[in-house]
Amino acid sequence: MEEKKSPGGEFIDAVCAKVRFKPARQQIAQELQAHLEDRAAMLEAHGVTPEDAAARAVAAMGDPEEIGTALDREHSPLWGWAAVWTFVARCIVAFFVLIAVMLQVGQPGFSHAFFNTSRAGFISPREQPLMTVSLGQWYATEHLLVRMNKAEVYQYAGPPRVGSLPPLIGDYTVEISYTQWYRNPFLRTDRQYVTCQDIWDDETGAHYPDGILGDARPQTLYLQLSEPDGEPFVVEVPLDWEEVNGDV
Repeated sequence: MEEKKSPGGEFIDAVCAKVRFKPARQQIAQELQAHLEDRAAMLEAHGVTPEDAAARAVAAMGDPEEIGTALDREHSPLWGWAAVWTFVARCIVAFFVLIAVMLQVGQPGFSHAFFNTSRAGFISPREQPLMTVSLGQWYATEHLLVRMNKAEVYQYAGPPRVGSLPPLIGDYTVEISYTQWYRNPFLRTDRQYVTCQDIWDDETGAHYPDGILGDARPQTLYLQLSEPDGEPFVVEVPLDWEEVNGDV
């Protein structure tokens, strides 16, 4: 046997039955319930019993059919469903715009799974670099976004290399670190990476492709990087030797 509803529940059901746009009924019911509870609480505060307060609160609301008809006009099914489908359409468009942007421009934050810090040059055994230059430049290749992180200059301290191969003890070496992200995380290949192809000093014309500077102290180094078969880009790295004494 079904439990008989309270006068307030019957009133709310009668109002909502007149509203044809069903998605609006829950909100209307919540607003009516809150209004009835507030009115009943006010009456109880003046000494009215809870049962009488609830009944008088419902009676004060008026004819439920008239209220429902008015709310039906306010929540017309035509405009209600138009608003719903407009919202859905906007979400669909936004989704495809996001996909298009990711395909064309890239979203590095989406491809955390691919994180590669590459180094050019000879890794020195010295713990602390003689010089650290923060870079922070961003570059875009066909498939990648590349952030240049820093350049570090070391002085090779040994052990001696077999057959006097470079670097020799006392030689300066430079290490360049950069991070690369896939522009399109959905289309990854094993050829989507950036490598440092050359390092040189424009002033002297000297080239240091392996990152070994010897005893040279260039004021500015230029790095050429690219993807395989891609267009290269050049990164400028200024060096400040004033605080480097050159002792091993």
